[in-house]
Amino acid sequence: MSVKARSIIEIVGGPKEHVDKAMGIVMGKLRESKTVTILSEQVFEAQPLQGKKPLFSTFCELDLEVKQVSDLFGFCFDFMPSSIEIYDPVEMPLKADVINEMFNELVSKLHQYDMTLKNIYAQSVLLKRQLGVEEKPDGEKTEEKK
Repeated sequence: MSVKARSIIEIVGGPKEHVDKAMGIVMGKLRESKTVTILSEQVFEAQPLQGKKPLFSTFCELDLEVKQVSDLFGFCFDFMPSSIEIYDPVEMPLKADVINEMFNELVSKLHQYDMTLKNIYAQSVLLKRQLGVEEKPDGEKTEEKK
């Protein structure tokens, strides 16, 4: 069952040129996707965030189509949109095997992100040990060990 949706992808960072370039890369990957068809897109140039110098924000409004609901889950995990709104079909009868596939993809991605986060944390701990920096339980840093 084909699904059509509106979505917004947002990128925040700096400098401005980097943010605009990052959006270009994201949109390039999306255009190459074999599971997502872009029906329309509007990319907005990065603008400074008020009170958050030197951060910039850009976003893209999309209308897209996927062949099945599970592909929309994949789009959400791969491109992390800030919003998604399904507009066609208005109602979707889903069979248990489709729901199972979506939840298994969800759990698989969560495990992947959890493993990545744990690896990054372990690397951080090792680097801090090598640098002789300790952290207090509340996250504050203490002086280097001598």
